[in-house]
Amino acid sequence: MVLELTPDAKEEIKYGGLVFIINDILFCGIFVRKKHISVEFVKGAEMQDPDNFLEGSGKFGRHIKIFQYEDVKNKKVEY
Repeated sequence: MVLELTPDAKEEIKYGGLVFIINDILFCGIFVRKKHISVEFVKGAEMQDPDNFLEGSGKFGRHIKIFQYEDVKNKKVEY
């Protein structure tokens, strides 16, 4: 899905997950956790999130937790 939306992205295995990079800048990653999958955005705090799906309170990063397949659609991950 990430590569469909950002065809210029490169994928690498780093930091314990699959990360996506454009112009040598990491912008998101997918990480498998014990009870969920975390889709993490390096500059997530700058993203528009009218439905409040993004979690986190740090200065930059935000993430979405995926507990079941339906969460991909329900939490609008593709946007």
